[in-house]
Amino acid sequence: MASISALKLNSIFSALLLSLSVVMPGVLAAKEASVQLAGSSSIGPKVVAEGAAKRLTDRLTQEKAAIEESPDLVKQLVEQELLPIFDARLMSRLVMSSNWKKASNEQQQAFTLAFRNILIKTYSNAFAAYDGQEIEFKAPVFDKTHRKAIVRSRILQKEKMPILVDYRLRKTDQGWLVYDAVIEGVGVVKSYRSQIKEKVDEKGIALMIKDIEIEACGDKGCGVSW
Repeated sequence: MASISALKLNSIFSALLLSLSVVMPGVLAAKEASVQLAGSSSIGPKVVAEGAAKRLTDRLTQEKAAIEESPDLVKQLVEQELLPIFDARLMSRLVMSSNWKKASNEQQQAFTLAFRNILIKTYSNAFAAYDGQEIEFKAPVFDKTHRKAIVRSRILQKEKMPILVDYRLRKTDQGWLVYDAVIEGVGVVKSYRSQIKEKVDEKGIALMIKDIEIEACGDKGCGVSW
């Protein structure tokens, strides 16, 4: 199986990571814990995205020496600071589309865990693309229910056109969570969905999940029996 993260999604997720890992200086002074920001119903979607970005870049700066000595530390930082604002289960369900209901509960859990690890792995790898870019976040646009929102942003590049990134968030019991991102018109969920469908059509759900587990966690899988 060709690695999903090795396909053109690398450029998509690089842009996504950059836009969640860089904020304009001074945008946020507060440094609450990730779960607090994502989990408070009183905190809006724009602050959730900016908060994760601020905390992540702060820790990257503070722990630069440790990262140089142990590059895998970046994965821990991504998991601790960035992943809490993503709704990995909803993203997994959207990516699997109609195949989600065809999968057993155990298969759904296994796919969600593997997909979450792919996000961590891909975002961590994308840090190589970071070069001090700045980003502008715009005010959120809510739907009629005020339970979904789009937060638009622009990654500013020297002598190049800005990269446009839209975050799609929904309000949950845990607060506002990201369930998709659209980068230069290309949706992350939609991109993965087409590839997952192709693999399911080719191999079936079980073997598709096995392939994803190997990509995400290596030959031993992600530690879930199903």
